[in-house]
Amino acid sequence: MPGATALYIMFLELRAGVNGYQLAPTSIDVRCPQVLKTVWASRAWTAGATPIRSACIKWSGASRSQRFLDVIGHRDRNLPLVAVSEYEGETLAPNLADELAQDLCGLAIVARIDEELSWALTHAKGRDGSCYNGAIRVFWPMGTSGRRRVHHPLWTRERLLDKAGTPWAAASRIRYQLRRQLFELSTYGFDESQVFSRIRDDYATARLADLKAAAKESGDWEQLAQKYADEADRQKKHVSELQEANDRLQDQNTQLVVVYRYAAAAEVDEIMPEPAPQLDSVQQAVALAREEFGNELIFGGDVDDGVGDLAPDAGPPDKIYEQLKILAGMTRLRRSGGLGRTMIDWLTQSGAKASTESDTVRNSQAEIQKRTWHDGTRSRHFDAHLKPSEGTSPDRCVRIYFDYDDASQMTLFGCVGRHP
Repeated sequence: MPGATALYIMFLELRAGVNGYQLAPTSIDVRCPQVLKTVWASRAWTAGATPIRSACIKWSGASRSQRFLDVIGHRDRNLPLVAVSEYEGETLAPNLADELAQDLCGLAIVARIDEELSWALTHAKGRDGSCYNGAIRVFWPMGTSGRRRVHHPLWTRERLLDKAGTPWAAASRIRYQLRRQLFELSTYGFDESQVFSRIRDDYATARLADLKAAAKESGDWEQLAQKYADEADRQKKHVSELQEANDRLQDQNTQLVVVYRYAAAAEVDEIMPEPAPQLDSVQQAVALAREEFGNELIFGGDVDDGVGDLAPDAGPPDKIYEQLKILAGMTRLRRSGGLGRTMIDWLTQSGAKASTESDTVRNSQAEIQKRTWHDGTRSRHFDAHLKPSEGTSPDRCVRIYFDYDDASQMTLFGCVGRHP
C-alpha cells in the first residue's frame, strides 16, 4: 500500500552441543556471529523498544549526566546497559568498550563514560549508581517504578585486576563472563515471535487454496485428493523430524548440564561484583523510596524530623522500604480504576499491617493535633497508618501515617516516625 511502513522481524537461535553420546569436559564460548553483526548494521533494529547497536555509545561531560540517568531509568528499556568508565582518559584496557559492544550487540547497550560524567552520576545517584575510575557496571532494565529494588552489579578496577595479572587479562575475563551471562539470560528473555507461525500457516493455507482452485478448473479432484494426501504425509514427516530433533536436543542438553557443572568447577572463579548495598538505616529506606516511587508518593515537610527521632535500624529499614513499596503499588492501582475494597483491607491483604485510629483518638482534639503534619503542601490530619514494628522502646516503635489524595492521585506522607 502507498505510504505503508515495512515491518522487519527477525529471530535467530544459536545452539551448542556435542556430537553423539559423549561424556567429556567441554568448554563452550558462544559469540555473536559476524553475519548477525552485519544484519544489525544494515538498518535500524530494536529489541522491544530499545535500539540495537553494534558499537558503543560515548558519553562525556557532566552536562549529559541527566540524559544518561534518563536512559538508565527509562521504563521501556528492556536491555541491560553496560557502563565502562574511564580512568585518566582510558578504560581498563584499550578498546574494551568497543569489544564489549561487539560481544553483546543485540543483548545490551554498551556505553563508555568519561570521568566528568562518572562523577556527576555519583553525585546524583550515590553509591548505588556510581561507576568511575575504570569500573564496569551493569544497569539492569528498571521496568516500572514499583518493581522490587534491583542491584546493578559493579566491578571496580581493583576487583577486575585482582588475580588477573594484567589489564588485558582482566578485560578478557570480564568480557567472557558478561558474554556468557547475557547469552544465557537471553534464552529466557526472548522467544520466537508469533508472526513467524502465522506466516507459515498463511503459506500452507494459500498453497492448499491454489491446489483446490487448480483442481476445480481441471476437474481432476482425484489429483487434488492425492496432493492433500501428499501434503499430509509431508507434514507427518516434518513432525517426526521435529520430534527426533527435540529428543536429540534434550539428550544433548542433559549431557551439557553435566559437562558444564564439571567444567565450571575446574574453571577460574568468576570475578564477583561488589556486594549489593544494604539498607542500614530508616533514612536510607525513605531516601530510596523517594527516588524510586517519586511518581506515586509525596513525603511531607515533617517526615525527616520523624525519621530523625527513630533508632537508625528501627523497623528494620528493609521492612519499612517494602511497606512504602506496597503503598506505591496501591497508588498506581487506585489511579487505574480502584482497589475493589477499602484501602485498609487491600493493604492488609497485600501484607502490610494497616489500620485507622480508634474512635477515642478521633474524638480527642489533643490526639488529632498529635497526628497533624505537613503533607507537602499544607497541614493535614492523618488517620490511616502502617505499623512496621512494635518496638520495645519509643524510638523503635515505627508508624507510617499516610493519606491518598484524589486530586493529585498521589499518596501523601505526614510522618515516618515514632508512635504519637
